[in-house]
Amino acid sequence: MSVTRKIMSLAGVLILTTAVQWLSSATASAAPKGAATSGSSCVLAAGAGQTPVCFSSFPAALSYATSGRVKISDSTSARELDGRIDAANSAVESGEMGPLATEVIAIHYNSINYGGINLTLTDTTNCPGHPTRLWPNFRAPWNNIFESSRLFAGCRGNGYDNPVIDGPGAAYAYTCEQWVPNLGSASTISNKMSSFKAWSGGC
Repeated sequence: MSVTRKIMSLAGVLILTTAVQWLSSATASAAPKGAATSGSSCVLAAGAGQTPVCFSSFPAALSYATSGRVKISDSTSARELDGRIDAANSAVESGEMGPLATEVIAIHYNSINYGGINLTLTDTTNCPGHPTRLWPNFRAPWNNIFESSRLFAGCRGNGYDNPVIDGPGAAYAYTCEQWVPNLGSASTISNKMSSFKAWSGGC
């Protein structure tokens, strides 16, 4: 190999190494502080194969789900929570939050009256005028645990006790932006939900 070719080969290796290091650094810096793959409060984007992003508290998870726009505390009332999430979702729709921001579609809880560990479902648009979005096959610990739910973003929804959307088995049809404090008293889906879909349906 000539000296020129050796120099070019070395230069190529250096460029490739630098690119890999830069991408690794960018990925690490993009990860939300305090996030993990498990925790008491997680955020799950729409679509098959998504991995939950988890936190030790609901306020931290909700802040992540709304790109930092919604800040709450233990004393935040249900009405305040609803208003802040609606405002954050509206900001996404207006483009104020940028193209990568997400909206809160639903929050499912493993205890009645919106208590216990929780899973916040997100997508990049609200439901009116947009296609149906799916969260198939909830994985442990989120499978078969939910006892209450809240819907947002102009969405109706269906919760299924089958990991396959529209598959056989029990299902519960949520009305427009419905809050259900006790799925056990409203349906047969309590502690059985394995998948979820949301859509407009004239909401």
